[in-house]
Amino acid sequence: MKRRIAKRKTVLLVVAIVVSSLTVMSLDVQGAKGTTWVESVVVSALAPIQKAATRTARSLEGIWSSYIDLVGVRAESETLRRELRTLQVENNRLIEQNLKLHRLQKLLAVKREAPASMMMANVVGLDPTTWSNVLLVDRGSDDKVSKEMIVVSGDGLVGRVIRTSPRASKVLLLTDVRHAVDALIQRTRDRGVVVGMNRSSCLMKYIPLEAKVEVGDRVISSGLGGLYPKGLIIGTITRVAKSSGGLHQEAIVRPSTDLERIEEVFINAKR
Repeated sequence: MKRRIAKRKTVLLVVAIVVSSLTVMSLDVQGAKGTTWVESVVVSALAPIQKAATRTARSLEGIWSSYIDLVGVRAESETLRRELRTLQVENNRLIEQNLKLHRLQKLLAVKREAPASMMMANVVGLDPTTWSNVLLVDRGSDDKVSKEMIVVSGDGLVGRVIRTSPRASKVLLLTDVRHAVDALIQRTRDRGVVVGMNRSSCLMKYIPLEAKVEVGDRVISSGLGGLYPKGLIIGTITRVAKSSGGLHQEAIVRPSTDLERIEEVFINAKR
């Protein structure tokens, strides 16, 4: 009921405004003779209504302008978001290129000191099993890679080739329990054998009891055994203790190469 009454009032108001406007217009047409008392009364009565109507019209105009501005801001915001996503992708690409350049610079430094037969290979896979530490690289027998060739990185020894196919090879990492290399403690020149322990550590065995081994000592290949040349960096000692039999010392060695994150290697293609 109240809604009907309000609706009727609105209709009557609109009709009143229209009739009044037409009256004023007719008076304006006849206004050559001057303003009559009727015209004055009508104008006076309609002035507040017209003023309110003008304010409403201006308010609606302002709301419409604000809406248009808001639509424009939203469109601009979406454009900026797209540009930001594009820049983020480009920034990530440049970061990856910079990291790769840094790795290749380290490999190039190794290449300058290594035999010309050293070839670069990309790591393309990891052995998924927990008991085996093996890499798959994109060089194989077609590149004259063969079993027992050594593999190094810009930071040091990685391991050796254990199997090849025409376009790929498997590399046994020095952290694998099947891997062993005769080694020297660089500072003291004491010898031992470094064997794999797990994915991140090796164990240096048979260190003489009298050897003054310290945490932080660097371990290198000794050159004995005929497989690995002398002087390849293996890693750094992180802990020292006596062996279970008490006849030797043993040391935990952290590999100098981060074998879980390695992406490029060098293979010595001619032994």
